[in-house]
Amino acid sequence: MSIKRLLLLTLLFFFQLKSNAQQQVSLEDFGLSFTLPAGWTGDIQGDYIVLGHTSIPGMMILSENSNRTIEAVVSMAQQGIQADGFNLTADGTFKTVSSKRAEGFYKGTYDYSTAVKAYAIGLIDGQGKGMSILVLTETNAFANDHINAANQLAKSVQFFTPKASPATLQWQNQLVGKKLTHRYTSGGAGGSSVTRIITLCANGTFTFYANTHANLDGPGGFGYANSNQDSRGNYTIYSIQNNSYLTLHFENGKESEYTLTRDENGYTFLESSRYAVMDTEDCD
Repeated sequence: MSIKRLLLLTLLFFFQLKSNAQQQVSLEDFGLSFTLPAGWTGDIQGDYIVLGHTSIPGMMILSENSNRTIEAVVSMAQQGIQADGFNLTADGTFKTVSSKRAEGFYKGTYDYSTAVKAYAIGLIDGQGKGMSILVLTETNAFANDHINAANQLAKSVQFFTPKASPATLQWQNQLVGKKLTHRYTSGGAGGSSVTRIITLCANGTFTFYANTHANLDGPGGFGYANSNQDSRGNYTIYSIQNNSYLTLHFENGKESEYTLTRDENGYTFLESSRYAVMDTEDCD
């Protein structure tokens, strides 16, 4: 799970809070914590977290930074930003503050026409985990308030050794080493059936089997369609606050993610589909 994906999920919870209070975000499962500055709230736009303020013009953008060295951070920053409506070039040389932090300024345009100035901070932990912070506004509106807000957020960022949260441990205890089975059948001559089986092994690997069978009965005649999927990979169980997820990382590079919930009767659901959880010898 990348920090980019993690931040996108996290901010779904925290950016709905329209208040002037600081919001602490602590994610034990991923070894990351930070505090949103007072008055800054926002939403998700593509691969970015975009924040706005009630009285400070402009926006602050958070994104993933996976560089392992601060030299790589500076080298990339000096190349500027030319994507998603931004055309920014480095305004001077980016400065290495420490082995874990670099900062500097940009100038250019946003939305292809608006002249803007920006301040950027790149943070890394040296192990491939990091965060980039970019705050920008129209050139004549840029002020110390923008720099202070970005620095306040940056100073709050902490990277630490991941530790499974209590919610994650509960799901791991229930699902690891088990076979999760979902079956659905619709009746009638034109009925169909769906079977999905996910086996989660203790070594972090999974196998996935899916079968869809549909009977075709209409003016054109009778027939059937059948499809199978059999694959494997690695999985992750993690939590954000009290919300937990299962992510399947397939060998072909694809990824599937399911929200994990239980109903009042204790039944397990992956998204909206109910799964039976059973012991298995398939991992032995």
